[in-house]
Amino acid sequence: MELKKPSLKQRSQEIVEEEAQEGNRFHGGIDERRGKMTETFSNPDYSPQSHDLSKKLGKHHFGKNSRNKQDQEHVFEVIQKVGMYGGRTKFHIMRCVPDDLPKQESVRLSVLSCTIACLSVDIMRGRLSPRLLDRYMLPEVEKKLLVTEAFMQKYAGKDKFDLIDSHETKNFPVIPRLVNTMVVNPNKCESIVILAIGNGLCCATVVVSRFEDRWMCTHCDIS
Repeated sequence: MELKKPSLKQRSQEIVEEEAQEGNRFHGGIDERRGKMTETFSNPDYSPQSHDLSKKLGKHHFGKNSRNKQDQEHVFEVIQKVGMYGGRTKFHIMRCVPDDLPKQESVRLSVLSCTIACLSVDIMRGRLSPRLLDRYMLPEVEKKLLVTEAFMQKYAGKDKFDLIDSHETKNFPVIPRLVNTMVVNPNKCESIVILAIGNGLCCATVVVSRFEDRWMCTHCDIS
């Protein structure tokens, strides 16, 4: 028995009917999902906290809004033990924009600036080797520091007391008293370090800048 092929008109009608059935299934699925969502949100026992999105997405998913409020402080102070003597030093830190650097990193850079200041004074006094600054300071900054000290020793008045070069204080340790640090931007920090040598005080200005993944001293002045 020979089968008759459907005419073009019949085949077109079949295609239209198939597409209509497919569309009904698609919209029916949407309506079903909408019904479930409506039922969920209309439930009086429903709350967004029940899904605990913070655990599913992670605490960092929500960006800066999830950060600790304490890390948003512009000005804060910490007490740290610095040096081989374990003395407690106050660090007063200011951030122009708190998001530039985290609080912990700001403290670390402030302590680094304090370390550079103490090493610089002892190197100028001849107590330590200048090579100790190689890992912290740019070569041109280290050279300028040593040239300045040589100039002071040569031209300073003999009747004028110099806290750094005096034989009376040469054997006294350098003790940091106060460190005032300003985080200027994500790549630069400026610090004023007050140092005690015996009964006298001196001041160090230290600037550290970011070079790729390292922080190096780009300016150091002792007065």
